[in-house]
Amino acid sequence: MSKSETYNVVFRTAFDVSNYKNSVKSPVSSNDVRIDQYIQGIKSIIKVAPYLFEQNCILVDNTISKNENFPRSFRKIIPKNVEILATGTNTFGRWNKGAGDVETMRKVMELRILKKIPVLFVELRLTYLDGYFFRIFAENPVSTILENRKGDSTLSGYYGLTYQDFEKFFTSISPLRMTIRKISIEDILLSTARKNNWRILTENCYALRHNPLTGPECY
Repeated sequence: MSKSETYNVVFRTAFDVSNYKNSVKSPVSSNDVRIDQYIQGIKSIIKVAPYLFEQNCILVDNTISKNENFPRSFRKIIPKNVEILATGTNTFGRWNKGAGDVETMRKVMELRILKKIPVLFVELRLTYLDGYFFRIFAENPVSTILENRKGDSTLSGYYGLTYQDFEKFFTSISPLRMTIRKISIEDILLSTARKNNWRILTENCYALRHNPLTGPECY
């Protein structure tokens, strides 16, 4: 392990959403629009938090099954030290995004491609405006989430866990149960964080989320 590597970074994408359940509450952008959002997301990380790429970085997509299926325009701008992984593990994600994340992280654990150091999760369909959250985690990589301003949920676009919490969290959740009961990963993250005294920060518009219906939203 490199001396500078103190945590893993898991970048997340979902390029093929042709089978996703769409709704007014959770609209899904697609095709070139979606690809451009991911390109802008990686560019924003390079701008506000370039030090993330000094860590052990992987990029995971659970909607495609071959690495060559990543869009060429996107692959061109990915820093060379980022390992890309197309898992095709999306049995539940088309119905419940968080359940798909659980399914995929179990696959990542099975492949043993993460080092046993803390894990930072970064959704690349967000445009990052400020690197504050990433700096806080880099300085002290303990389990950290962002609570929304109402205090009734958390943001799952970016959060960090110690490796022990990472293993425990993703092996203790049933993606099938999440899907059947319509349980969000945000609610599970918040309840787990409160129960285990994780570090909880307050949402402060560190990124923009792209809503196809209403446009950019603070996230």
